[in-house]
Amino acid sequence: MRATVFFRLLMMKDLKYKVRTFLAILVALVAVFVVNANVEPCDGNACDSDSDGDTVDAGTLNNKIMAGCQGWFNAAGDGAGRGWRHWGNGSGNTPNADNITIDMWPDLREYDADELYNTDFKYSNGSTAGL
Repeated sequence: MRATVFFRLLMMKDLKYKVRTFLAILVALVAVFVVNANVEPCDGNACDSDSDGDTVDAGTLNNKIMAGCQGWFNAAGDGAGRGWRHWGNGSGNTPNADNITIDMWPDLREYDADELYNTDFKYSNGSTAGL
């Protein structure tokens, strides 16, 4: 990670958002450490599917944990003062079908409603989808 990510974290005004971002970074780093702590590199036939589980098959994403932090994504009203940033095409508008640029919708089930920012998207039950 670049130092600018941590600088931006320190400059955030909203303490709740700052803590959540810091914890997301910490979880990602711990996940990477745990996944890599006790594995041996895959070489030759040790990558076969009938392997003993102690090696890593670098040729597939199956049975892997991917973690990351997109701490530079912002929403209007999140305390950073940047409006909607990195969710869409750079217009700064509320995310909608015409400007969204993310590949997958994030799993936000652990967030409370007051931690999300409304978009122009709707869930299948008709409720507003937040980010």
